Amino acid sequence: HHYSIYPLWTTTFPFSPSLVSFEFWISWRRRTATYQLDFSVSPSSNALRYLKVGGGIGWILPKNVDQKLHFPNLRTLSFFTDITGDFEDVHSVLSSCPNIEKMQVEVYCIIKSSSRVNFAHSTISTNDIVHFPRLAQLDIFSEDVPATLRLLGWIRCPILRIFMVMDSRNR
Repeated sequence: HHYSIYPLWTTTFPFSPSLVSFEFWISWRRRTATYQLDFSVSPSSNALRYLKVGGGIGWILPKNVDQKLHFPNLRTLSFFTDITGDFEDVHSVLSSCPNIEKMQVEVYCIIKSSSRVNFAHSTISTNDIVHFPRLAQLDIFSEDVPATLRLLGWIRCPILRIFMVMDSRNR
């Protein structure tokens, strides 16, 4: 079999605010398209409790400053940091889920080293803390130490019971 390394098309899935649980995962070996999850039309949901989005799946976030992601009842969140290639979008996602109880984040270095995120020029400061008063478990799989430290600098979780940071290359 011959597989192209370039996606043949882009497929966008609109997010539905009526979803209670949503998992979107495409195997890297079977990928023949670019996949995106579009939150720009429906950026909030009171129904969503579980969200897992695999690596290589783009997130389309609201561009209007009056529209922000808002998932107040989300309890479990699992995602990869290659959301859009902009690490500040990770902060937007985290800020949208104040009642998370369990979170898994995978930090991948998919950006070429010449275009890596420059944290010194980021508009998000270490003062932009995201509070997770219910977060009991946080798992971080990472191959990027500066990005992981930045992520940890944003998070405050007073009742954290289980905490794991692991090099994702050894997974």
